[in-house]
Amino acid sequence: MIAAVRATLGPLPRYTAIERATSGGPELLDEGATIGRRVLALPDRNEDMGAMLARHLMWRMEERVGDGSVTAAVLFQAIFDAGLTYVAAGGNAMALRHHLQAAERVALAELDGLAVKVEGKEMLTRLAMAVCFDAELAKVMGEIFDIVGEYGGLDIRKGRGRDLEREYVEGMYWEGRLLNRELGTDLAKMRAELEDAAVLVSDLEVYDTRDLAEFLGRCAEAGIKTLFIVAKHIAAEPMGMLMLNAGKLTVAAGRMTASADTARDDLQDLAVLTGARALHADAGDKITSARVEDLGKARRIWTDKDYLGVAG
Repeated sequence: MIAAVRATLGPLPRYTAIERATSGGPELLDEGATIGRRVLALPDRNEDMGAMLARHLMWRMEERVGDGSVTAAVLFQAIFDAGLTYVAAGGNAMALRHHLQAAERVALAELDGLAVKVEGKEMLTRLAMAVCFDAELAKVMGEIFDIVGEYGGLDIRKGRGRDLEREYVEGMYWEGRLLNRELGTDLAKMRAELEDAAVLVSDLEVYDTRDLAEFLGRCAEAGIKTLFIVAKHIAAEPMGMLMLNAGKLTVAAGRMTASADTARDDLQDLAVLTGARALHADAGDKITSARVEDLGKARRIWTDKDYLGVAG
């Protein structure tokens, strides 16, 4: 397993060729976590156990920081080989574990001391170049991350030609989640994304199907085709009605999951960004009192299992 990914480590891209299970030529890969995912099992039971442990390590590294999977794998093998030699020579495995844990703290402290903060367009471009090995793309990425900053969102889409295009759109996102995956536009990712949508901003709980139907009727009469509902909770029956209504009106629903101390302020921020009037349950607002004039507008609004965001 480690031998298959070690060749890709370093400043210049080198590839590992993997035979495809289906027809076609070999697959050329230079990314450790993806190579590891291609390995499903090894014939030897003991070797397979170690390979799956290394595979999981690389994929966790990829998910957490997006890079460093091959470095982690090479370090893993070096520590394992040295530890195996020590134990085979009569060393105590538990004592080795305590020494490794102590060494980990020292190594992390040293790495923190050597760390250099990446800032500015030039440094960001050099970092991007180390990842993509494409000067033109690296220059664009350096510009993008310099403008959007540490907490900016980046949405990558297929282009219409060979040129690299970028567009900057003001927006914001919060902790949130999709209220029902059946209303999602991407069921695999548990994500709903609507464009040019009317937005109801609220912390309401909806239990009565008739109340929700009355509100949707007013939206339909006003010619609204796409609607995003931000609510605290929608019960099973009105949620079922939303799914049945999907053919007439494209609807998605999400909620903010911030703490009670910040939830009201977050709703107000979303209302300001979209031009909506926020409806609050503690102010006596109900879904039946929502008017078309209370709705905001968003060029794009989305939610998944972790966040809710709006752009434009």
